[in-house]
Formats: sequence, C-alpha cells, structure tokens
Amino acid sequence: NGSSNLLMEILGGGNIFNGILSVTNTAQQAGAVNSFISAPFAEPGRELGSIQVPQGNPNPNYNTDPDPFNQMTAEDIGTLYNMMYDCANYGSGLAVAFPEGTFTQRECRQMLELMSANDLERLLQGGIPPDVRISHKNGWLNTSAVVGDAGIVYPPNGQNYVIAVYLWKDTTADEATRVGFEELWPLVEDISRAAWNYFSPEDALLTRRDLPFTARDCEQNGYLPPYGQVDLDNINGWRNP
Repeated sequence: NGSSNLLMEILGGGNIFNGILSVTNTAQQAGAVNSFISAPFAEPGRELGSIQVPQGNPNPNYNTDPDPFNQMTAEDIGTLYNMMYDCANYGSGLAVAFPEGTFTQRECRQMLELMSANDLERLLQGGIPPDVRISHKNGWLNTSAVVGDAGIVYPPNGQNYVIAVYLWKDTTADEATRVGFEELWPLVEDISRAAWNYFSPEDALLTRRDLPFTARDCEQNGYLPPYGQVDLDNINGWRNP
C-alpha cells in the first residue's frame, strides 16, 4: 500500500490527491464505472483529506461493508483486463478508449507480461494446471476475511478468458485469517477450476490440486531477478538465461 501511495504521488507530480484523481478518472474512462479511490491507502485522517467520490448506483439489497475510500467491482476489474487484452492483441481496447498514444499496443502487452510474473501457486492459479500462463493481480487481508484475484488465463487450446473473483465473509478479526485461508481461498480455487474446466474440457481438473497452505513465500521463491535484468517484454527471461 505504501508503494501504491508513492506511485500515485509521482503520478500527481508530487501531489498525491492529483494522482488519486487521475487513477479514478482513468479507471472510469476505461469502463470501470463503479470503481474509485478517494484517499491514500491506510493513512490516518483520511476523512479530512479525501476527494469527492463519483456518483454510483449500489444495490441497496446487499451490503459487503465496503471501504468508503477505495472500491472496485469484479465486473469492473474484468472490464479493465478485457480492455488491456484487446489493446495488447488487437490494438483496440485501451488504445482507442483514450487519446492516441496514451496506451500503445506494446505497453498493454508489457502490462500483461508483468502480471504474468505473479506466481503464488494459490487463488486463481490454484484452479488451473501449474504450467499454464496467467496474468493476474491478487490481494487479501488478515484483519478481515477478504480475498480477491483477477486476471487472464491462457489455456493451450487458445480459449483465453478473463476471470475475477472477490470474496468477503462477515467474521471477527480473530477469525479472519483462519476463515480466509480455510474457506475463502479454496473457494476462489474451486471457482477458478470450474472456469478452467468449462473452457478446457479436454484438460479438465477433476479434483483439487495439492497446494501449499498459504501463498508461496515471495521472499524465497518469488520474483527476484538480478538488479537491472527486468525485461518488460520477457518478464521471466532471467529465469532461463
């Protein structure tokens, strides 16, 4: 979250609230019409330093206790991935939703290439074969039972698909970590496996994979290329020089 705040401050030319407004405006112009961020992540006094929240149309029949300063729907994040995919593969999507040159086809490919280095072995990855490419971004909390993962899966048969899963369960802070790892994480993986089996019936996963209890240890096994060897056109190239 601190890194996100720094990026938004840089984007805003040193003013984090200008950066926050730019993020919200960009997301909404790209089609994520129910998404916004109105204050820095996890900083005290946000109520006194937030920007105006865009007008939304929430369903009054449901309440997932959303963060009042930072919201996104599964449909919205799926829309953003679809826009990135179309830009990367066809030169449409983000490339035509914004003024010419704002997003190039190569930049969209690099976005998806970068996210393909996210290798946790759990969540959406846990519901697909281990050697299948997925460009995704995940997140979870240990203080409340919240988990989400969204991305693009690239099966060998070419039936690429976008998938987004956000889960929340009303529970106590003391139970949040257990509920997350024992209930919500496996549910994300079951949903992912069902989607995989639909799009790749010839390579169906009929049972759950044997997975680590939590995400892979990012410090020990994660993305740690030698300094200066990050190639956004081939993000995992350093692994097999």
